[in-house]
Amino acid sequence: MEVCSSRSEIERNTQLANWEEVPRSKDILMVGDLHGNFEGYQANLEYVGARNNQGEWIGGDKPLVFLGDITSDRFTQGFEIMADIANLRDQAEGEGGNIITIAGNHDDFATSFLLNRGVANTERQDSVNGQNYLDSLTICGVANQGAGIVEFLKFLPDAEIRQESAIDDIGRGIVALSDAESLGMITDHSPYKKYVQQHKGRGPEVLANMKAAPEGHRLLEEFCKLQLAEQIDDSLFVHTPLTREMALYIIANGVDFINNIYQKVLRKHFLDEGEDITDYEEDCFEELRATFLSTLNKEPYSDIRLSNALKRKGINHVFHGHVGPSYGRTINRWGMELTSLDLNAFRDGDHSKLFRSTGIIKASDGSVITGTDQLLIRPVR
Repeated sequence: MEVCSSRSEIERNTQLANWEEVPRSKDILMVGDLHGNFEGYQANLEYVGARNNQGEWIGGDKPLVFLGDITSDRFTQGFEIMADIANLRDQAEGEGGNIITIAGNHDDFATSFLLNRGVANTERQDSVNGQNYLDSLTICGVANQGAGIVEFLKFLPDAEIRQESAIDDIGRGIVALSDAESLGMITDHSPYKKYVQQHKGRGPEVLANMKAAPEGHRLLEEFCKLQLAEQIDDSLFVHTPLTREMALYIIANGVDFINNIYQKVLRKHFLDEGEDITDYEEDCFEELRATFLSTLNKEPYSDIRLSNALKRKGINHVFHGHVGPSYGRTINRWGMELTSLDLNAFRDGDHSKLFRSTGIIKASDGSVITGTDQLLIRPVR
């Protein structure tokens, strides 16, 4: 059941080794949460040295890892980002490089909408928040958490939001309220939110229309390349802080099993490709979503046994986005380093945070550069 196309190109450390003993052949480029903001995407990639302002790949043979929340977030240019990533991937592979996209909880909102299912770990969210978050469009109406789902409505010909050309307008950040805090975001006072709420349950119709349209089909192909985890050298990449459940899943099954199950089910539902899905695989898919893509995954594990087990799998450092107590810094969990690359760049239209959701793992010595200015750039070892 081999699905992940980039598997043969990934170099991994598979045994216990100190970080300074791990062979590294090339720098690893990283980008944290993008929140569906194309301006943030461009700025982060230019800063990290992966893409120039003409949209050309300049990362050479280096791998580039996106840590999730690309679409269905606070801004509405997720489709534009996904299309550009697809173009960049072709260029990168031509130079021996590689682009890996990790799924985030906001990207899972898209899966929830298209498959007409609850968002990841719905039952847990209900019990904690005391509200009924049964679907991603409900979340879209709460604190703008999934406002970018409005992009999918362009595949509903009868949708008012398409008739008003609002998709293109919002996508360029020119129809938001004028105050600086909104800067291209859909706000609580926006009329677009009510249109989104009117289309609950129409995800499968959107999915069918996307399958039939060349643009939609290309976007679905890119969604099917999303992964839940990846290991390069001795570094593990996930979206949320590494919880106990996530660590146990990786220790027991490895990242290949996790990604293959996740991608196989996506490809079957989104592209009608591959073998039939077994009940076991469908159950695994839902369990993986609940484990790796829950919005409530905010605290990393704290267990020396898990750190030791991960190290025996060749993992010395975990990189994630989403949220967390580190917020762009590194914390230590019993010898395991965990670094957050989500500094909320562009999340609230704050241009003082340009480029901040980035990182580079240097091949020369394994040190890590994060942030935007000289005060934030430092090795964490």
